[in-house]
Amino acid sequence: MQLSARSSARSRCFGLVIVIFGVSCVTGLGERPLVEVEATPYDRQMKRIEPILAAKAAGPRREITVRMVNNWLSLLRSIPYEVAAVWKTPAETESETSADCKAKALALYHKMLASGASHFRLVVGKRTAFSPTTHCWVEWDTSEGDFVLDPTLNWMAYRMEDCGPDSYMALFAFEGDRKFRALHAAIVQQDREPLPE
Repeated sequence: MQLSARSSARSRCFGLVIVIFGVSCVTGLGERPLVEVEATPYDRQMKRIEPILAAKAAGPRREITVRMVNNWLSLLRSIPYEVAAVWKTPAETESETSADCKAKALALYHKMLASGASHFRLVVGKRTAFSPTTHCWVEWDTSEGDFVLDPTLNWMAYRMEDCGPDSYMALFAFEGDRKFRALHAAIVQQDREPLPE
């Protein structure tokens, strides 16, 4: 009986290793494999900002340059950091004297949307594999490469491949009215704190 239980546990463990290895081989190192989902653990908190996420671009899509984005990052990065209990709207971030990663990332998302950018998403994840809390940033896919845009910690855009495999680990992403979960979210997310800090 004990032998059977050990064998079964070993088989499940081996199966998980095969699945993880298979996913990593299929998706490659630079890609963020996301699966569309109906709901995320953050939906209740994000009710007040859903209209901002789901808003449509005011004008036609246009070419947004890395230089433009770096300017926006720099402006948001210069806002003093302070954790807020709720998601601030971009208008609140602009009018107040401090903001946290949620507010800064959402303000950048809103600016990119208003400017006609495409192929970007708001991300909740782990800044590093060892981070005790979650963090927010924006990811942007372009013909020049895929970028991590973190207005809380960085003054400029960084290519995803330059960030390393154990940093900027997405758990959930939001793009318009669509929600996504990272394929590795169950492995990376060791705790379920209620709000990204």
